[in-house]
Amino acid sequence: MGNRQWALRALGIPKEYYGDYAGSVRSALAAALRDTSDLDSAAAATALVRFGDVADEVVPTLVRLLRSPDPKVRASAARALAKIGPGAKAAIPALRIAARDANWMVHFLSNQALLNVGPPVEDIELQLPRAACDLQRGSLSRRLRAAFMLGRMGRAGVSLLRDALYDSHPAVRQMAVQSLRVIGGPAESAAHRLAAVLRNAGEVEDVRCLVPEALCAVAPNDRATIQAIMDASRLSQQYRVQWEATRALWMLNPATVHSQTDGQHIAHILSTPCSSALIIEARTDARGRVTEAKVLRRPECQQPWPELEDAYLEAVRRERDWRTVVSGKREPMVITVGMNVQLPW
Repeated sequence: MGNRQWALRALGIPKEYYGDYAGSVRSALAAALRDTSDLDSAAAATALVRFGDVADEVVPTLVRLLRSPDPKVRASAARALAKIGPGAKAAIPALRIAARDANWMVHFLSNQALLNVGPPVEDIELQLPRAACDLQRGSLSRRLRAAFMLGRMGRAGVSLLRDALYDSHPAVRQMAVQSLRVIGGPAESAAHRLAAVLRNAGEVEDVRCLVPEALCAVAPNDRATIQAIMDASRLSQQYRVQWEATRALWMLNPATVHSQTDGQHIAHILSTPCSSALIIEARTDARGRVTEAKVLRRPECQQPWPELEDAYLEAVRRERDWRTVVSGKREPMVITVGMNVQLPW
């Protein structure tokens, strides 16, 4: 891999992490799409897909790269189209041809991309009744498949996915949340029902922990949903839910959080730099279980953030295997855990 390809791949991280430099990075990657080298163009397209919100700009280039004589380029293009999902419906004819490629990797990734992109627009009306029937009366596998495919039908699948959030099986509810996240903005009508799932303490953790990111995709500017995410980041008794809600706050625009909610403390935290190390001291018993944990050093934030510290403390407490063996016997111990904290705002 050349230096240019390495640099393009290294730039492929979500735009939220670039802050004020996001526009410059996007412009550089967009310019690299027109590179004369197919390998460099494929690396730029893949990086832009990971950067986010660039489907209309990247899909034509990826369709062209699917016809490249180099199987590595074709495989990279198919993988990127699979990552884009329903936003790449214009690539369906090219993907159908690539799905018959003699190279097994191109064949596999093209079929995966066709599955993620979903049916063509003209076929959606024909498949909706079947999906509705499967959700109501189908087996678990059929309900899961229906919830997955509805997420690839865009706005047409939102109503059925809202109902799937109340399915009797948590795996179907998980798939419904993930599909609403894939649909994004057109699923805004489901935002308040997603917020209700997040607030429901009786819902299983595997379902609730997916909701904050889905809300960020579906209704990033809605007051009620932002407040639900903030409440979950502070009040949830489930560690993964609290962590995912805190991570979702990072993805939101700090100005939006400040203007849409009464959580001024969180808004100030999101707008101030935070770096350095968080150091935790933990005491364990002979079985390797943590019996006590406390913060020895806090990150150098301009505003205190106890929720972040609580999340790290809970992660340390949940570790079940801090065993130390001395002379053939397990012994209790005191350990110091250092974690580098570098937040993207």
